[in-house]
Amino acid sequence: MIAEELIVKLKAETEEFQKGMEAAKKQLKEQGVDIKKTFSEISTGMILAGGAITGALGFAVKAAADEESAQTKLNATLKATGQYSKEASESIIELANAIQSKTGIDNTALENGARMLIQFGATADQAKNLLPVLADLSTAMGVDIETAAARMGQIFDGNYNALKRYGINLTEFQQKLKDIQSNLDNTANQLDKLRQKYEEGKISSSEYKKATEILTARQKDLQKQLEDLQSPSAIVNAIMEHSTSINGLAEEQAKTLSGQITVLKAEFEDWAKKIGGILIPIIKDLIDKYLKPLIDHLSNMNPVVLENIVKITALVGVLLLTGGTMIKVVSGILSMIEFVAYL
Repeated sequence: MIAEELIVKLKAETEEFQKGMEAAKKQLKEQGVDIKKTFSEISTGMILAGGAITGALGFAVKAAADEESAQTKLNATLKATGQYSKEASESIIELANAIQSKTGIDNTALENGARMLIQFGATADQAKNLLPVLADLSTAMGVDIETAAARMGQIFDGNYNALKRYGINLTEFQQKLKDIQSNLDNTANQLDKLRQKYEEGKISSSEYKKATEILTARQKDLQKQLEDLQSPSAIVNAIMEHSTSINGLAEEQAKTLSGQITVLKAEFEDWAKKIGGILIPIIKDLIDKYLKPLIDHLSNMNPVVLENIVKITALVGVLLLTGGTMIKVVSGILSMIEFVAYL
């Protein structure tokens, strides 16, 4: 009997609620409003707007974080090579920003490129001087700055033909190295022959000593010439001297429609980095104050307590899943009972 009364009561309240909803729906329709469609559009708009804002802020934070990382690595490389100063770092960063504004090439990539050149042996000033060449080279090669820097770095390792096909022909420079090495080899041969003559008694001790001093001095001089020519400074000068065929290529590319779009994109990304720069301290503060302590607390938690929490969490999940299923089942049963009651 109690069940029958409950069903009657539920049915009455349901009918009353449905009547009220139908009346409201009818009134809204008369005013030209489709409530279902309206709420659907509002929720969709909110989801899209929220997603767009979150995505934009995420992009901004990542861009700013990438730039911060590039500058940190640049400073670390300068310190590792004994060249760090605030002025040296800032001068490279300022030049990277200037090149970006003219060419659209990402300043963060240029900072990474400068760091790579320093790691290959260039000084901070030399790396800075090579940045415009690096921008032109990446344009000529059709690759990113880091790839172009890696290819340029091969020259510092002795592969003087690494950039020949891209307009930086070091054949003349390479020939100078070969000539000096050839003279060194000839001098070494002359010293060997001189020693043989002395050992065979064909020349006197004084003659041998005098000739040896002359050839040894010449050998030292040639060795110094070779070392100087193989130094990063000489290599940088050679690159600068023989890169005229691609000079200004990046800026010329920036004048095309595609280039203008790239410049516009770089300007937008630069703006995003500024926004991200504002958010990064907030996120770091959030991590330091809340996330790290939480992780530390969980890491130091008693294993038994942690195990119980996991079990409880899993149990709650199962109960919620089961409860949700049961609600659906009960709802279906009530609907069936309601249908029978109508009969």
